[in-house]
Amino acid sequence: MLDLLIKNGQYPDFSEGRMKQGNIGITDGKITYIGPEEPDTKERLDARGKVVSPGFIDIHMHEEHFAEEGEHYVIAQMMLEMGVTTAVGGNCGMQNQRLSQFKRMIERLGGAPVNYVMLVGYNQMRYLLGIGHNERISPKQQRQVLDLLREELEAGARGISFGIEYDPAITFDEMAEALTLLHGDQSYLAAAHFRQSAEGALD
Repeated sequence: MLDLLIKNGQYPDFSEGRMKQGNIGITDGKITYIGPEEPDTKERLDARGKVVSPGFIDIHMHEEHFAEEGEHYVIAQMMLEMGVTTAVGGNCGMQNQRLSQFKRMIERLGGAPVNYVMLVGYNQMRYLLGIGHNERISPKQQRQVLDLLREELEAGARGISFGIEYDPAITFDEMAEALTLLHGDQSYLAAAHFRQSAEGALD
């Protein structure tokens, strides 16, 4: 028996490149039936005139800042209301808190409205060491940043993001050094908010 049968909705059939109308059955949170029949189910939902779609993925968002916004969800709730069910946070080199703190708060709140994939913000690791936006990094500071990046990756971050527009002193070599931590693993992400062309920008 199905847990839920969504009736009469339209869904995209990518193998045929067209929209179809039919019924979609769900068991234990997974789609287990698609077709014209109406199998036994615990619950029915009529989706006539609507498109049935899996949740969307937003690969560029900025996660909650619990220290400033309080112990509740603002951004994730808005994401969910727009149909986003998986979101990638920690973009533009920024993190609103260390990943271990973020995960503890999610556990404390009993879960989150959306699934998170988190990147470690490279710029944020520089800020933790007091490195300014226009300040070149020293070899010692570079090693310290790499240590912080490793900690975030070990805590579950799935890649590294850079905000090179915001910190003009970040160099290509500096980013390349950081990316060696990903060991060429294609399951990781690398993202950059590019440096806007401008006179006086440091290369």
